[in-house]
Amino acid sequence: MTLASVLLSLSPSFVGSVAAHTDTLLAGAAENLFTPAMEQSDDWQPTVYEDLYARSLVLSDGRNYLAIITADHFMQGFDESEMMRRVVNRATGIPPNDIFINFSHTHNSMLPGERWRKEAQVSTAELDIPYDEWLGREGRELDPFVQWWFCHLAEATKRAKDNLRPAELGVGRAPVQIGYNRRSIRDGVCVMAENPNGAVVPWTDVLGVYSKDTGRCDAKNRIAVMFTHAAHPVIVHFGGWPNPDYSKPAIGPDFPGYAVKHLRNLLTADDQQSGVLMFAQACGANINGFPLRGGIGACEVAGLSLAFATRNAIDNRAVITPGVLRNRQSTLSLPYKLPPVEQVKKWLSEDPESGNLKHLLEVSESGVRKYLELPMTAYAIGNDLVILMLPGEMFCEYQLHADAVSSFPHTIVLGYINGSVSYVATAKDYELPDLTGGHGVSPNSAYLPLEPETEGMIKDGIAKLLNDLKADCG
Repeated sequence: MTLASVLLSLSPSFVGSVAAHTDTLLAGAAENLFTPAMEQSDDWQPTVYEDLYARSLVLSDGRNYLAIITADHFMQGFDESEMMRRVVNRATGIPPNDIFINFSHTHNSMLPGERWRKEAQVSTAELDIPYDEWLGREGRELDPFVQWWFCHLAEATKRAKDNLRPAELGVGRAPVQIGYNRRSIRDGVCVMAENPNGAVVPWTDVLGVYSKDTGRCDAKNRIAVMFTHAAHPVIVHFGGWPNPDYSKPAIGPDFPGYAVKHLRNLLTADDQQSGVLMFAQACGANINGFPLRGGIGACEVAGLSLAFATRNAIDNRAVITPGVLRNRQSTLSLPYKLPPVEQVKKWLSEDPESGNLKHLLEVSESGVRKYLELPMTAYAIGNDLVILMLPGEMFCEYQLHADAVSSFPHTIVLGYINGSVSYVATAKDYELPDLTGGHGVSPNSAYLPLEPETEGMIKDGIAKLLNDLKADCG
């Protein structure tokens, strides 16, 4: 038995009966603004250039659920996301394993801290929801801002579920590229710069949800639109433009927020009801929105391009035949590299302040190999559509692979699902020598680098997951 076969753990979780059938799909959507007002001080002058939102789409076949939450937020760890899903479960009754949080990964979102607590407590009082009941014992011990943030997502998801109604789905894809592969080899070292020849995902996948309450499934009865793209939201970036000063942080959603704004304007101009518009981040770990740190104007342009493509996909959508919700889950145990102790000491001598190298030295000296547990879930909606959920910062090659091997007529891939602890690159990236691998891959810039063989394990795992789910659908 090979190492890959030992470490590849496929544990299917099948939802629904193969024999079951439904002619009706139920859907609901809602959104919550979660930008707290901020007090400025002499040493801290934040600027909100666009509001942050949490948006929820809930689908059901009458017995099983799929809840997708999109959030204008940087990222969380797996443990925090697991707690958040329990909060949403208490608010909605939807099983935690059927709740998926997609982070847009905007580099201008808020993080918990003393500066947010006062406003978070005020904002909490404005929502008439049972915080204590939803948070549970462990949640009541969290920072007030985190409590407020968790419950905003839960409240939006509850309203979406409470408003479930008969619906029809439409799926479309349109070409668009608003970023570039950001890994360029210069003088033998991988640097963060535009690589015109590097891999990208040059499209948006769009899922339109339409109410059947009136018997008409058209733009006048749109419940929601979820549209995807694979690119880091870093066109404004951290301190913001034109003042990249960390004492003057920019708060906002970057290009995803502008895409939503422009899409709403386009649909309104066409006399269409927009519904809840949701940007979902795909596998953009090695793609930067262009131009990096380009500012608000560049964000407007990128957002408008994505909005036009999304509208084109909406106009050319294919109707999805309703059916049972089914899923398959798989967890891969991916081995981290365990380089020789002397090699790590040499690297650390060249970069003595690297916290990642210090951690790698501890792991190397222990002699105990560590693994990244990578959970993956695929949901089939009837026989025509599959949505693949991948955690964390996956390189775009994995999305391209899933699209190529899927036997479903329509495949949507989401990244940044339910948190992250590291980048997940490809073999050619991990095989770069010494400290030349670049951001998120090199031992001095990654939590721990993975073994090159993990690319094959992931691609095989994705193919098996999708093939098994397709077999379930009959």
